[in-house]
Amino acid sequence: MLIAPKRQVQNLTAQHFGYWTVFALLGAQNGHVFWLCKCRCGQIKPVPAANLLKGKSKSCGCSGQSNLQHGETRRNHASPEYRAYHKAKGRCRNVKDARYPLYGGRGIEFRFQSFDEFLSEVGRRPTAKHSLDRIDVEGHYEPGNLRWATQKDQARNTRRNLLITYGDQTKCLSEWSEQTGIEASVIARRIAVFDWPVEQALTVPVPTTIDRPRRDLTNLRFTRLKVLAYIPRTGGYWQCICDCGKSVRARSNALTTGSMRSCGCLKREHAFTKIAKINKSRKQSL
Repeated sequence: MLIAPKRQVQNLTAQHFGYWTVFALLGAQNGHVFWLCKCRCGQIKPVPAANLLKGKSKSCGCSGQSNLQHGETRRNHASPEYRAYHKAKGRCRNVKDARYPLYGGRGIEFRFQSFDEFLSEVGRRPTAKHSLDRIDVEGHYEPGNLRWATQKDQARNTRRNLLITYGDQTKCLSEWSEQTGIEASVIARRIAVFDWPVEQALTVPVPTTIDRPRRDLTNLRFTRLKVLAYIPRTGGYWQCICDCGKSVRARSNALTTGSMRSCGCLKREHAFTKIAKINKSRKQSL
């Protein structure tokens, strides 16, 4: 419990000690005088006057690691923005970094002088699904060439992507596939294998095959199953309704050969009947 100091103490109000700013005298306890201090990161704590004057306490602990930017770490946990800054810098400047050959070894430079400059350029990470991305994959880490991007956006922005120019637009293969509705593998085969012009590869629609059953089973009954309709693009499956009310899918040959006669309830009933007969015979033999 803090009490009023019994002796006159040095006034530390409004003074700065490292990251601390002293606000008010709190009192004394066990011979120590405590002052209410606020750290630069926003943390407010009582701090002994002796620790302030002797330099034993300079912050709330957020400046404990010299390799982390102040205010971007709490208990040795760096913020996502600082981690992105630190890793990008290491990829370009640290020859011992495992990814240095793909970045610094290729001539990619990290051109930010401080974390504050980096943060003012890219801002805070929008969501946990975003990560740091260079707009021009052959460019440097520099103002104007960085953004926060999702994994999908980054996958489209790599050196391995096949870029296709049609008209005045240059897009990767997957983007053209989404825009035209033609599968990416089809576009790639048309250009690389069949040597189609880009215009044809992107504009000629893919012929559609008529998906129809060899025999119409609609409204036919197979034991307990009544056929309702054919299900396209399933390789010969029909939508059926069982007498018990359950809806199931069944192949054409399973219905016509009799291997499927219900949703499964018929087998369960036969099993229960068999068990009942066995139990009845056991009782009669006793």
